[in-house]
Amino acid sequence: RDLVQLLADQQAEAAADRIRAAAEVDALRLRSENADAYAQHPALLRLQELESLATLSRNAQARAGIRAVADRIVERAEAALLAERTDQAVAALELARNIQADHPRLAFLDAQLQRERERLQLTQAREVDTRLRTVLQQVNQRMEAGRLLLPVGQSARDALLEAKRLDPTEPAVMQGLRDL
Repeated sequence: RDLVQLLADQQAEAAADRIRAAAEVDALRLRSENADAYAQHPALLRLQELESLATLSRNAQARAGIRAVADRIVERAEAALLAERTDQAVAALELARNIQADHPRLAFLDAQLQRERERLQLTQAREVDTRLRTVLQQVNQRMEAGRLLLPVGQSARDALLEAKRLDPTEPAVMQGLRDL
């Protein structure tokens, strides 16, 4: 009986090695930004096999394989965050979470991702504000020049409509539209 168990464990370890190697290669090749594409990817199917093997046989090598794959994907998420590719970081973090939900780096990277999103929102808000100020200057220049409605595309009205598109709640825009 011990010999049978030993052979079964050796076969399980060999299978885990093959699956781990294939899953690592596949995980590194994942490039899609679409999280749904990950669900159908062969690497995940191999990882599911690896997880089943780890659970059924309590195979340490299979569990190590799962950790190694999750580590690689977490590294990819970190690299995407550093490169400011948040969509890729999100997809990689979700994949890592599907592979190893208790990975020690996930909470930290989730916090980093949230900070990056907040930073991007602030940057976008500043850009909109800068553009709005520029358009409002154009409105004033065009009003002073007497170009209230004409020429089309170069009038104060056109600039006000652009400003309204940028920020419909801006008091200067609402006042300018009333004054026009």
